Amino acid sequence: MKYALNYIEEYCIRRKGSKSKTVHNMAFYLHTKINEPEKLISYLEDEERKKSKGMPIFLEVDYALNICNQNEKKYQKELDEKR
Repeated sequence: MKYALNYIEEYCIRRKGSKSKTVHNMAFYLHTKINEPEKLISYLEDEERKKSKGMPIFLEVDYALNICNQNEKKYQKELDEKR
């Protein structure tokens, strides 16, 4: 999954400049499945910075919220254990 995420982020999004919501949603999905909450939060913070600067974001917010809601208990437990 890490290899797939790296390919999507580096090649599809950064090099090719993909604006496809499907590609961006897949990157988000893989972030959630890799099980590294800090990287997921960093990814979301980067997207928020883009949005606050007036840049378009291509991740579908409703999709991201649905995925996060599905995984909320799992992530909360992991974050609590690290505190």
